[in-house]
Amino acid sequence: MKQIYLLLFLLLTGSTVLAQPVLTAADFSNFSMTGHSLTDLTGITPGNAGANQTWDFSGISTASSTSSYLMTVPFNTAPGFLNFPLANHCQKQLSTGSTFWFYMFAKLTSSGLEYLGATTEQGIVAFQFSNTSYIPLPLSYTDTYTDTYQITTQTNPVLINHSYDAFGTLVTPYGTFTNVGRQKAVYTTDNYTYYQWFQTNPIHTLFEIRVDNTTNLVTSATIYDPVLAVNSYKSTATISVFPNPTRDIVNIQPPNNVSIDKITITDLAGKIVLTQTTNTNQVDVAHLANGMYIIEAVSGEGKFTSKFIKD
Repeated sequence: MKQIYLLLFLLLTGSTVLAQPVLTAADFSNFSMTGHSLTDLTGITPGNAGANQTWDFSGISTASSTSSYLMTVPFNTAPGFLNFPLANHCQKQLSTGSTFWFYMFAKLTSSGLEYLGATTEQGIVAFQFSNTSYIPLPLSYTDTYTDTYQITTQTNPVLINHSYDAFGTLVTPYGTFTNVGRQKAVYTTDNYTYYQWFQTNPIHTLFEIRVDNTTNLVTSATIYDPVLAVNSYKSTATISVFPNPTRDIVNIQPPNNVSIDKITITDLAGKIVLTQTTNTNQVDVAHLANGMYIIEAVSGEGKFTSKFIKD
């Protein structure tokens, strides 16, 4: 479950404005970024809190594999969005070791960002909140707040103490970034403190570390490249399938008529019921049981999905 906690910390970010950083709902516009987990943590420390700080991490090694992709998508195009009727904001993430995108739905207003739950790429609900996770807006430098949330499958709520404790200039191997804010998060459920540096217009996470409260040592770190972002991994788009509903044949038309290498069909439980690597513009589904299915097409341009009904 700690992976979910960390994901939530990744998502609950702010942005900065010169001199007095202020986070508002307008800062949660379209963004995308690519994260790289660092294996060499030598010399990495949180540095100082306060105004007009300079954190120089230009000497760290970035020779690490990609660990995650994170970006915003239109909430009403994300798989399973009908499960969250209050949502008007969505972020999706792909982490190393995962075989599908993970979609987080939220309700964004001028007074706050409230996370409602998440689905998988197949539109299956991954989790929902019984006590939602919330960040108040506007949020200014020196502000503090406590977030208490609980996922429906958890026995106890999670409590996090947040503080917007610093802003200034951040230097990484990817460049020098000004007007950078830093958020500190202390979980009561473990023995770690998390620090995250971020930039606005749109919001981008630039660097984050985890510190063991007992040893004061950095136990993990991730650096983000905001330039690579979207093109580092193809975003999931929608294909056209017809007729829909169908009794036997499904015709597939991908965006821009790209060449399809593989077709995969799964049921709503996530079970793969058909895989096809030839004649990929047409699939015979006559043998499938009646019901709704997710069809995914993979090509050199990325992955494309849609739903159809077999009747």
